Amino acid sequence: MATAVSGVDLSIMTAKELVRLYGSILGELRERKIVTTNDGPIGGYGESLVARGLGGQRQRNSKAGFDVLLPDGIRLQVKTSRPATGGPGSGDEEITMANRRGDAK
Repeated sequence: MATAVSGVDLSIMTAKELVRLYGSILGELRERKIVTTNDGPIGGYGESLVARGLGGQRQRNSKAGFDVLLPDGIRLQVKTSRPATGGPGSGDEEITMANRRGDAK
């Protein structure tokens, strides 16, 4: 199964090359403040989109129970998934905001 991303044929790359590429991609996403850990980037991407779209602030990973703090004190927990049937950028990503909570004070 040949998979090309921006003209790069991933199917001809070795596993070692793919892992290095993945590390480089995570590094670039960290620089752009999309992800904050080495975990898969989908969750961080969803949190970043929700924070930017609602004018909130992403929270550090140590904040239990919520990911985004809105200006009015509302705390949101964000869950993001990408179904296995869609490829990256296919538009199949799904973002859900859950556990809307009250004042963060």
